[in-house]
Amino acid sequence: HAGSQAVLIRGANAASAAVRPMYGFENQDKVTLEFWARPLTAGTNLPGTTILATNNMFITMENAAGKRAAAIRFGPSESIDYNSAGWKPTSVTWNDQTWYKCVMEVDYAAKTYDVFINDVKVTATPVAFYEATSDKFQAIRIYRGTSQAGIILDDMTAAIPSASLRISNIEVVGRMVNISWEGGLAPYQLQRRISLTTGTWEDVG
Repeated sequence: HAGSQAVLIRGANAASAAVRPMYGFENQDKVTLEFWARPLTAGTNLPGTTILATNNMFITMENAAGKRAAAIRFGPSESIDYNSAGWKPTSVTWNDQTWYKCVMEVDYAAKTYDVFINDVKVTATPVAFYEATSDKFQAIRIYRGTSQAGIILDDMTAAIPSASLRISNIEVVGRMVNISWEGGLAPYQLQRRISLTTGTWEDVG
């Protein structure tokens, strides 16, 4: 989203799709896909095209047969949506002047996934797979609806979640200390120790 390797997905007067095979994840239960996206609006980004009232851009995680486990849509009414038994809004709206960081954390064993937009989780609990028969991660499909403007994608990565934790932010608010972390594999346990040099670690509720 700040470099020269972005991928523009667009086409004239017809739907278009790009499938990117992703090798090496076939035997992994947990996979994280991260990318930055900037949706386009016809008439403002593509000179000479008809202004469209809606947009439909889809980014999905699939197996080799095209069965989709997880999906994000930049959809109608400028809504960013996810799919679990139908499209559901994330409560985040998009515009064509902004880049959005999107993350899908997929658990093939549980047949669920989590969606994050700009590092904010959009549901309190994991959501069910788009298609329960999707059994492994082997490809990404980027799909533009018929006569829709398209999207720019950049910084796309797929990875296996790390077992290590990283503190991402420590904020002091009055007498409270808020600690944020990322990575790691649940369940978590916060611990404390009164002295940095002696004593034992104690669990904190």
